[in-house]
Amino acid sequence: MKISYLFLLAFFFLTSCKQETKFEPSIPEAELKAIFKDIVIASQAIQLYAVPNQDSVRNLFMNQISKIHKIPREEIEANIEMLKANEELFLMYCDSVSVELLSQDKNFQYGQKNKKENKEVDQKEEAIKKEIISKKKGTKN
Repeated sequence: MKISYLFLLAFFFLTSCKQETKFEPSIPEAELKAIFKDIVIASQAIQLYAVPNQDSVRNLFMNQISKIHKIPREEIEANIEMLKANEELFLMYCDSVSVELLSQDKNFQYGQKNKKENKEVDQKEEAIKKEIISKKKGTKN
């Protein structure tokens, strides 16, 4: 009787274990981050178009991103979907791109903002960097 309980327990244990899918992109990480950044920028630009035109503009932008990075659109989309499936890694990519875009925005508008606004951007950038570092430390343990 004890053996059947052990088998039953082992069966539930093995079937209840959720196997996490490992993210193995076919695109190098640095290139994928650059592509991801371009997609984020394109997504923001798409919002400037009328709703009926947004799908065709999105297709245009994705084709341009594919051409710029010399990677087939299907491969880009497959890698982005895999990235979205791994929530923790996806959020790290989002944070990384956010820091980079904040930095570029600060550099682009340098001299046009007053010192208080520049300081606020610097503080936001530092906070995001610290969050990324703490997340990376948490994933290594």
